[in-house]
Amino acid sequence: MPISISRQKLVDAIVDGLTTVRNTVNRISVPRYIRSVGTVNVPAGATYIDIPDADVDDNYTILVEVSWNTTVWITNKTGGGFRINFGTAVPSGGRVVRWVKVRSL
Repeated sequence: MPISISRQKLVDAIVDGLTTVRNTVNRISVPRYIRSVGTVNVPAGATYIDIPDADVDDNYTILVEVSWNTTVWITNKTGGGFRINFGTAVPSGGRVVRWVKVRSL
């Protein structure tokens, strides 16, 4: 039976890394679904960054935070890593990009 949970509650649970999301029937321990997190410095002018991050397969989702006005999408997902693409090149001075890998539920 699927769990009904608000988007904000799930985001809060992912961010704190400790919360167990529950209803009367099911319990999901969120930390076991968070596979890895990372912060990477991306040089100015880059339109993508390849992230090597080993996993068993490509059955995961990547959440990305950037600090400039751009679109972001993921390609080249494999068990060995993924690519974060930027619709607008990284501004001068470079930027930090943060990501979280979440295994599919």
